[in-house]
Amino acid sequence: MRYRIAFLILIMLWAFTACNLAGEPPTQRPSQVTPQTQGRPQVTIVSVTPGQSVGLNQQVILTAAVTDTVGVTRVNLSANGQVADTFSSASSAGETNRTVQLDFTPRTVGVVTLEVVASRLDGTQSEPATTQITVGAAATATRLPGASSTGGTSGGTGGVPANPCLNVSATVCSACISGAAGANLRPAPSTQTTPIRVLPAGTITAITGRTSDNQWWQVREGNGSAWLSATVVTALGICTSVPVVANSGNPTQIVIPSSTPVVLTSTPIPAQPTSTRVPPDLVVASITGAETLQRSGGSVTSTYTIVITNTGGSATGTFSSTLTVLPGNTVTNLAAISSLNAGESITLPTPLTFTGAGTYTLNVRADSGNNVTESFEANNTNSFVVTVTN
Repeated sequence: MRYRIAFLILIMLWAFTACNLAGEPPTQRPSQVTPQTQGRPQVTIVSVTPGQSVGLNQQVILTAAVTDTVGVTRVNLSANGQVADTFSSASSAGETNRTVQLDFTPRTVGVVTLEVVASRLDGTQSEPATTQITVGAAATATRLPGASSTGGTSGGTGGVPANPCLNVSATVCSACISGAAGANLRPAPSTQTTPIRVLPAGTITAITGRTSDNQWWQVREGNGSAWLSATVVTALGICTSVPVVANSGNPTQIVIPSSTPVVLTSTPIPAQPTSTRVPPDLVVASITGAETLQRSGGSVTSTYTIVITNTGGSATGTFSSTLTVLPGNTVTNLAAISSLNAGESITLPTPLTFTGAGTYTLNVRADSGNNVTESFEANNTNSFVVTVTN
């Protein structure tokens, strides 16, 4: 009897345990979640031609276009694996779309591999953009359109004038006069038209249109527009969205047969209230570059990027700017700007060579010739201090 009772108890315990096991859901292992990552930064070299020849100790200005969905805070230029120059963003958030200028001065003859890498604040880097240049004992110059085989201007090599647009960039699509003799500004895209005036070499003006064959650029001229031949200008900035405003390189002529009567009608237009014109206002928005330099071989060269902005409410018209280095009172004339619309900026990378140790002050003045009537005249200057050590 006792054995029968014990057996029944064991059967009941087994049934109870089985019910609990059947009612308990299976335990699932936590799944591994792969974090969502944003694509890597993208960098492209846009100013150095692969295989380009340069001279020993001749400064090379490299322009790189950087894009990123997060923000690039640093861009490094390396030459044969050694860091040659660095761009650091002034914004803690970084740059999502930026064109930067980096410079390198070769000290030995041979083939040099240049590499540009863009980095985010968290260390995420772009794929390197690379190109190679050949360094020789003397520079190989590229002939400018219209340059003679024997003539030349100061700053060129081998009888070829220096390109005044070489180290200039712009935030909007602009034309820089690269021809040493300047360029004819014409009322229509044709050499058969009488020039309005001649724009000197180095003049920069905003591009507003082009011909369908890309042989002419339409640019601003006062409150209207005029034309420049593409053979004597260098296009700056991003010009892929410039509209076609003329079908070919010849002005369009509309012929009306004499037998067709032409009736001119006009619709009265009510007078509009006169608005108050807001004058332009030029400011030197920023001066960036190396604050501390160390001389090597008796001198040191570095590029300083100057940004001039029109913060006023209307276009400036033509103006010039200067860079003065103290002590020594050395004055450099920056590019002549044809005009800046309200809110537009011009970027002027300017290489400077220091031959002695000391503390130098870079003073930049926009509209140094006082050609622009501004809403506020006292904010046209900005300064930057550079320390050079031995």
